[in-house]
Amino acid sequence: MRRAFLIHNIVGFKGWETCFRSIMEKADTFQIIFQVQSDALDAEGLNAGKQEFLNLPSIRISAYGGMEDSIQVAGELKMGARELFLRFMAPAFQGYKPDLWSFQFLEGDDVVLKVEDFTVGLLFLEESEVEGLVARGVNETSLEEIDVL
Repeated sequence: MRRAFLIHNIVGFKGWETCFRSIMEKADTFQIIFQVQSDALDAEGLNAGKQEFLNLPSIRISAYGGMEDSIQVAGELKMGARELFLRFMAPAFQGYKPDLWSFQFLEGDDVVLKVEDFTVGLLFLEESEVEGLVARGVNETSLEEIDVL
């Protein structure tokens, strides 16, 4: 049975790096949101990492309906993409706001991790995955289980 957990602030969550790396390893695709701007060199704010992700091979770009003038970049979560995610999320592992604004990892058609507003994390885990994270030092009581429709 899949369970949903909310992390209000990944920056202050001691098990974030363990959770992030574990979920990234099992995921096979990603989706990330960027703004469409005339200045393609804008690499700050909501567009941090945009050029790097656009340079990945075999990505798909589509309009993102959740915000005006935005795109969704999707692709396989292979080594190059994993390295980018680790690079842009590294500040969060050290207690600082990460650089990526909004993204999700998928396993097949199922979302397994979603990060919104830089620091809000949603994890969708099977019971065995929760047990695996606990075995690796993540405090289960600090994961807030939520009901998701």
